[in-house]
Amino acid sequence: MPASLPLAGRRILVTRPEAQAGDLCDAITTAGGDPLRFPLLDIVAAPDAMLVNGAAATHAAQGALVIFVSPNAVHHGLPYFLPWPAAARAAAVGAGTAQALTNAGIPDVLLPAGHFDSEGLLALPELAAAAIAGREILMVRGNGGRELLEETLSARGATVIPLTAYHRTAPAPERLADLREILVFCPVDAITLSSSEMVASLATLFSGAQPRFPAWQEALGNGKHAVHSLDWEGFIRHILFDRPLFVTHPRIAETARVAGFTHVVQTATSDAGLVEGLCAYNWPPIMTDTSQPSPVQSSTSPPPFWRRARFWGLLALALLVGWQWWETQRRLASAHKALRQGYAESEKRTRDAEQRLARAVEATEALERKYSALAARQEEFQGEATALRQIYQDAAQTREDALIADMEQNLNFAAQQLQLAGNVRAAIIALSGLDERLARNDNPLFLPVRRALAKELEQLRATPFVDISGMSLRLENVITGIDTLPLTLSFNVASHQPQPVAKTTAVKNGWRQGLQEAWQEVKGMVRIQRFDRREPVLLRPDQALILRENLKLRLLNARLALFAHDQATFRGELKAAAQLLEQYFNTREKPVIAVREAIAALAATELNVEFPNLNDSLIAIQTLKSNREKR
Repeated sequence: MPASLPLAGRRILVTRPEAQAGDLCDAITTAGGDPLRFPLLDIVAAPDAMLVNGAAATHAAQGALVIFVSPNAVHHGLPYFLPWPAAARAAAVGAGTAQALTNAGIPDVLLPAGHFDSEGLLALPELAAAAIAGREILMVRGNGGRELLEETLSARGATVIPLTAYHRTAPAPERLADLREILVFCPVDAITLSSSEMVASLATLFSGAQPRFPAWQEALGNGKHAVHSLDWEGFIRHILFDRPLFVTHPRIAETARVAGFTHVVQTATSDAGLVEGLCAYNWPPIMTDTSQPSPVQSSTSPPPFWRRARFWGLLALALLVGWQWWETQRRLASAHKALRQGYAESEKRTRDAEQRLARAVEATEALERKYSALAARQEEFQGEATALRQIYQDAAQTREDALIADMEQNLNFAAQQLQLAGNVRAAIIALSGLDERLARNDNPLFLPVRRALAKELEQLRATPFVDISGMSLRLENVITGIDTLPLTLSFNVASHQPQPVAKTTAVKNGWRQGLQEAWQEVKGMVRIQRFDRREPVLLRPDQALILRENLKLRLLNARLALFAHDQATFRGELKAAAQLLEQYFNTREKPVIAVREAIAALAATELNVEFPNLNDSLIAIQTLKSNREKR
């Protein structure tokens, strides 16, 4: 590898998932580096992704916005939306996700202008509250992750439907043990991370691990990163936390600093941005081992002491080489075991996919059979539908004739109520019911009739309402109470009859009883009454009866004039009745006052109200009947 390349001699640990690490490793190799691929996250398809995304495709076809949060979301979720609906629009959180959608042939991808994250996507005007209120948004993502997008879009009035298309799982414990061995025996110069979950996995890598200082320190001592202390925490910090950590987002950088990493470098979110950050980093110079002196030629043979030292040195070297070979074989066996497990898991996933595909094919065949049966039934029913259509047309013709006759009858009834009884309310009820029936019929032929009805209903509602029935009842109540009204003066024969004296067998206090009887006779001879008007007429009982009957006749005549809408007669009879009350009845008594007030209120009512006619509606119905007869 040429030493002029920016990453020459640098070993870079790539922790991205297996499916996404290829392009980054190729770019690091092109820059002269040595990529060491070890995924810290495994991406697998969600077990229920087919069911969930299959149902969501219906929403996408209705014009929903589909947000893909990562390239993994595109890889695992996009196939369930294909062929892509023309009414739907895709949105991506980052540039890599947008590129994956574009490569898949999805047009017009919505992408943040500056920051490629959830905040940048939410800042777009297409996702403002006014633009998405009441709209459905499908969010294709993995398990876990941030809830910022879903919570913010829901708060802005959108209906967010989260779709879990894949699951992110941490590596198995035995794979993490392999990574510990790699960091010890193959020290790396830098580590790349692309998610906060990877930071957590890496930070807890040595938690609970047992120290193996002799072997690990010997390995580090023979390498380019020497450790001269057996301090466990210092050892871990040297091989892990002091290494440069290259991340793609400020949130990941903050998580790494909190976890204890000291050299955190933030780069752009793409693979090119990561490689650019690696190349621009101020790397320390690569140290070469100059501690061994050059061999010196000697013409004399080495003394026996040196021969024995060389023998033991060669023996120690042989033992070291043997131990190194055994350790290498152990690690290779562990790697082969991990590969076998991964291959078994891959085969299991393949078999599961084949089974799901077989079930999908069976379901498709069943649907095709049902479709064929439905097509045959449709052909059978087509003739019956034609016959039913003809029957319906005949029935509709009959219903129209009945409806026209009913309209004409209702209009005649409303006109009679107006002209004969002046009953505006009954006419309004009849016309309103007729208009509701025409509205339910929804036939364009009845539009002229409905226009005439609407105009006449408006005129009737504007007509002053005269409560003939209520006024008649008030007059009837007044007539009923005439017999109980007190007169100004009346001759009561019963009050002048002598009271019978009780007979007793024994006379007690005779002189006192005689005085009481004399006083009663004097009181009956004298009557004192005050009058504030002209002298009233003293009526005999038979004359009082004739007076009351005459007053009743006046009120009955007023009632007849009320039904005939005769304003002059109605007011004249009420005025005569009021004069009789004033002349012969005691106007200070409450019953007389109440009758006078009732008569005055009735006399003030206006009966001569001009009612509108219903000629326009009748003419419209006659025109409709003539057109139907011509047709």
